[in-house]
Amino acid sequence: MIIETVPTEVLSAIDEMIQAMIRKSFSDRKKAEDKRDELFKTGTAESSIEAKKMIMPEVFPRTGNNHVVLDIFYRYTEKGLQIRILSAHTEPERDHLERSNELHKDQIQDKMSLDRGIPFYMVDFKGYSERYKKRITEESLELTKTAFNQVYRMDITLDVMKYINSVDSKLCDNFVHIDSPKTDASFKFYSVSQIQNMPHIAPYFNSVSGYRRFVEHLRSTFRPIVGLYEHMEAKSKEWNIPMEFPTILEDTESVVGFKSIYPIHLIGRTDSEGKDVKANDLVRINSLPPLNGQIIGLTGQNGGGKTGTISELSYMIYLAQSGLPVFGEDVHLNVKTMVGLVFNTRGQGSQLENFLKKATNVFKEIERQPSGTIVVMLDELGSGAQNDDGIELGKKILAELRKRHVSTIFNTQIPEVAEYAKNSLGGVCFQFTIDHQIKEGIGKGNATELARRTGLASFIS
Repeated sequence: MIIETVPTEVLSAIDEMIQAMIRKSFSDRKKAEDKRDELFKTGTAESSIEAKKMIMPEVFPRTGNNHVVLDIFYRYTEKGLQIRILSAHTEPERDHLERSNELHKDQIQDKMSLDRGIPFYMVDFKGYSERYKKRITEESLELTKTAFNQVYRMDITLDVMKYINSVDSKLCDNFVHIDSPKTDASFKFYSVSQIQNMPHIAPYFNSVSGYRRFVEHLRSTFRPIVGLYEHMEAKSKEWNIPMEFPTILEDTESVVGFKSIYPIHLIGRTDSEGKDVKANDLVRINSLPPLNGQIIGLTGQNGGGKTGTISELSYMIYLAQSGLPVFGEDVHLNVKTMVGLVFNTRGQGSQLENFLKKATNVFKEIERQPSGTIVVMLDELGSGAQNDDGIELGKKILAELRKRHVSTIFNTQIPEVAEYAKNSLGGVCFQFTIDHQIKEGIGKGNATELARRTGLASFIS
């Protein structure tokens, strides 16, 4: 493929490859013929049979005075010069074409009738004047010459492509690398990798590459978050429960505040009557003002929502830390860095023993974290022990958390623990009413009212 814009280095490399391929084909054929002759000279029956069975390597077809033109795609990549042969055709030399036409004319004339120089297929045709017969004869001769040349060159073209496929079939199907030191010397500087590694460009390229990796990391991180947000949005509509992004508090003291929250973690659980809790069964927890204090105590009515509030607040903080919305209204959160949870759940050992093990693990983690970065939530602080022991244990835990500047939200059935937090540690305490309302102060559990609501009072009154 000769195009004026093709660099001479590329043309030289391609020409050298083709010439080497031709030289190798004749060399391989000569070696094979010499070997076959040697076998025949041996004179034995076995050697003669072996010689006759030999398959001679293909050689580049002899094209006479015809030029073979290869249509080639080339490209230069980081791997160097690559080419792909698309097709081939022949172009005879002008002088040879004229001589060939004269030869073909003689051959064709041999097939014509001796009667007035009319082609053989026109001898018996009547009805044309001599002038038209002559014209038809000349045009027939020209058409036959053209067809003869085309068939002849097509045979050469097919032989060339057959040979190329026998040498390397990949040359016609794919881009194949060829050695080209001159092309490398002229163009390798412009390859992308070379530019990227240039001293005055490398720092910018590395910076952009790092930013691209960072953006890809963000994309892969936020993709599941976006999916989760869409799921939460659908559930908000299904449950008819408000959802919003909380206001994030960044001061060192604030912990939490809300107009209302919904204990959605209860959905799907079983209530005291053995029924599955549904969204319309939830009772919203109302009005906890934004608090500026290290300790918040929740007290009051049994079944009023103290444990549910602590549970829901822990979930909310996790959601806010992940950049997700929460189910509630006018929610303010300081998301902190770590959330420590100590809930009274059943397990091996007594209820008190399980509580203490969990509290121990929380304190171990507190020692490893910077001051002011943790919020701890304690459920039923002081419960599970005898009255005096429970009061003393609750006071010591709260005092130590205050000393370590740990934001703390706790609930308790023991008024003395809440009073200590308020009067000695600067805590703020709230009491829950039976209808899940919250107001400032310290309330009692009111087990008598709960017994009446559950129907036990009718048996023990």
